[in-house]
Amino acid sequence: MSSFDRQYQSGFHALLEHLGEEIEYRPEEGEPRPIRAVVERDLPIGIPEIPRSMAPSTRVSVLDDEALGISRAALNTARDMIGVATKAGGTLEGRAIGSVEVQAGGVLRLEVR
Repeated sequence: MSSFDRQYQSGFHALLEHLGEEIEYRPEEGEPRPIRAVVERDLPIGIPEIPRSMAPSTRVSVLDDEALGISRAALNTARDMIGVATKAGGTLEGRAIGSVEVQAGGVLRLEVR
């Protein structure tokens, strides 16, 4: 990990402390576990396959870390799930991981469907 990555990850720890919320990582293999994430909730988006339908649009940023976040090396975007609330403070709902949008500085930004 580069010096920049270490500094970026250190700053992200502070973001998690102040803006983070608890979500649940639900790997296909293994036990679900709570982790902290910065959750970005956007306006619902349309589902191309289903006319006039809408789905929540959410992104979560987590540490790329096996113990404190989600390890990119172990992440299975086809099968793993994230438990995240549609509204801050709401009930966690199981959602599929669409893609890894960004992987930088020891942080993963995931699109959640």
